[in-house]
Amino acid sequence: MSLVFSSVTHAAEHSNGLSSSVMSESSTRDSNMQACAERLHFDSVQDYIHYLDTHNIDMDSITENGVPALYCKDLPLDMKKISGDTKKNTFIMIMLPVIKKINQQIEDDRSQLISLHAKQERGTPLSPEQKLWLENLADQYDVSSGNYRELLQRVNTIPASLVLAQSIQESGWGTSYTARAGNALFGQHRSPGNQNFTVTVDRGRVHLAGYDTIHNAVSAYIHNLNINPAYKHLRQIRADLQARGEPLSGYQLAQGLVHYSTRGKSYIRDLHHLIRGADLEQYDDISLADNPPVTVSFQDA
Repeated sequence: MSLVFSSVTHAAEHSNGLSSSVMSESSTRDSNMQACAERLHFDSVQDYIHYLDTHNIDMDSITENGVPALYCKDLPLDMKKISGDTKKNTFIMIMLPVIKKINQQIEDDRSQLISLHAKQERGTPLSPEQKLWLENLADQYDVSSGNYRELLQRVNTIPASLVLAQSIQESGWGTSYTARAGNALFGQHRSPGNQNFTVTVDRGRVHLAGYDTIHNAVSAYIHNLNINPAYKHLRQIRADLQARGEPLSGYQLAQGLVHYSTRGKSYIRDLHHLIRGADLEQYDDISLADNPPVTVSFQDA
């Protein structure tokens, strides 16, 4: 394992505005994640596992204290060298902080949207900055800024259990070539005109969208579920759950993914089996810990 120290904030990996601190290697280890180097590089998955063990980061600790803000940029190339519960727990530990971070940003946007709408309902005019923010958000979600109901239905989170289930299903717990080579964790095909690079499989017959980081892959996947007409049913299920005051359920939202795969309902059954069999819903309510954010890489320093 090698440590890389930097005072430069990486916008793509710290877009939620979290602060970071840079300290020496010795103080980093002694502070038990309270003050961390901004970047860590591990040469193997075993080095990463050893780091987690050394800092007492495991499934029990994240349930009690939240998952540390260790944002993995990519997957270990040697993920296939681990198996069983070790592989399961390692993959979840890699994915969960990123999922939580992105959902947190979406929740912040949703709260701001609700606040601005309430302001308009009271007859209070929005400031130019607020109007611009609202217009940009509407553009991002492909909705007219005046269509509050539709925008609110789209600006919403996806439960960690469903994100994990689909990434597990599509990447084989992070062991597939496409996941390791291009962070193609969700089997999303490359659409014409997008800015992603391509990961080609099946002797060149399948072209999947590749991403520079796991963060970008998860963000694109969640955004796809939030704006694609094919997943309108998922968004309606989510809205209905919230209207009844019920927590979002990855198991129930999976019912809206019949068009995600050509396997249709069989694909949904597989997701249901994963969510229940791997007890993924236990991760829905886990929060991010308040340690300074750390970017983790495996494939480059």
